[in-house]
Amino acid sequence: FHNPRLKGELKVLATPNGVDFIAKAGSLDFQSLSPVLAKLLPKEVFQTISDYLKGGVFTELVFQARGKTWNEAFNLNSIKLSGEVKDGKVEIPGLPLSFARVEGKVSLEKAKLRFEGSGIVNENIQLKHSQVLVEFAPKEPRLEVKSQFSSLAENLKDLALRLSRDASSLEKYQVSGRVEGSILLSGYPNSLDVALSLFPKDVAVSIAPFKKPVRVSSGSVDYKNERLSFSGINLFFEDGKALDLKGLFEIKNKLLSLSISQVSLP
Repeated sequence: FHNPRLKGELKVLATPNGVDFIAKAGSLDFQSLSPVLAKLLPKEVFQTISDYLKGGVFTELVFQARGKTWNEAFNLNSIKLSGEVKDGKVEIPGLPLSFARVEGKVSLEKAKLRFEGSGIVNENIQLKHSQVLVEFAPKEPRLEVKSQFSSLAENLKDLALRLSRDASSLEKYQVSGRVEGSILLSGYPNSLDVALSLFPKDVAVSIAPFKKPVRVSSGSVDYKNERLSFSGINLFFEDGKALDLKGLFEIKNKLLSLSISQVSLP
């Protein structure tokens, strides 16, 4: 087939035994790909994919559909799609999350959309070594997102406030500095399970009644199942004192268990 903006290969084989449809494109932007998929795919299938994918340039793109009939071949469970994406844009319906500058490998097979690569969340949180799985279930898609990230502490606080009501207590704190970590999201968009590990890099937190921010130089904070655990958190105060903090905070029951020891500074 030929199009000024669309070049590639197309193979269609229809026999009494079934349908075999294969299309390949070396490079294709999302604006060109979208109307092609709209014609090839059933309406509900195209709508499901376009709810997530919003832009990007795709390379080494291969589309394959096989089945005993046309309807079976172009069913979401029969379609295979693979390629690489640059400058991609993704949105997750129902969540305040947008992904830009997405780059990596993408595939669709047996109603499962997979991505491996990197990107930026909400314009300011850098993702790397990301793995995304979207399982297109009949009623609602299921998500699984694994990624490492790096961000300013203030940007992470803003994202936490958007994602969880449990994080509302963070509003009264001012934070600065940089944080690295990893995240795992799993479940359905309206009821995601979240597991989070944070590694502060010289973060400063403004806490009453201290006039100057408390510095957090190192350590880790883990969140899972409405529990926050602290390990190796070194706190430096305005009077020169330093404390090592570890413990557990159960958010739902508001139970706090801490172990605090003074750190001897050189």
